[in-house]
Amino acid sequence: MIFSLAPTTESYDVLRLTSETAQWEFGCHRVLFGVRVVANRVGGGVYAVNYCAGADPVRIGVLRSLVQQILEGLPESVSEGEVLALMPRWTVRPMHNDPVCFEALVLLARQATAKAGAA
Repeated sequence: MIFSLAPTTESYDVLRLTSETAQWEFGCHRVLFGVRVVANRVGGGVYAVNYCAGADPVRIGVLRSLVQQILEGLPESVSEGEVLALMPRWTVRPMHNDPVCFEALVLLARQATAKAGAA
C-alpha cells in the first residue's frame, strides 16, 4: 500500500492518509491523554490498528512511522482481520511504556522495509 495525505475526518482529526485506491485509511486522532495511531478499511467501523502514542510529538511520529512502514508492505487487498492478526498486541499504554510490543513493531517495520528493498 502507498498512502497519500487526505482530508481529516471526525475519526482522523489529527492526520489522515488514504491508500492509492482509497480502500484503507491510516493516521492519528486525539484522545483525552494524547493521540492514537489507527488504521482501518475506509468506512469500516473497527480499527484494525489502534495504538496509544501518548502526547509527545516525537513519540507519536515514531509510532506513526513504524505503523506506516508495516502497512505499506501489505497489499491493499489485505483484510482487517489479517492486519489485526499481524500487528502485535499492546499490554501497557502509551506504547513507549510497552517495550515488548514496541520492539515487535520495530521488527515488523524492518522486515517490511527489507522486503520492499528486495523487490
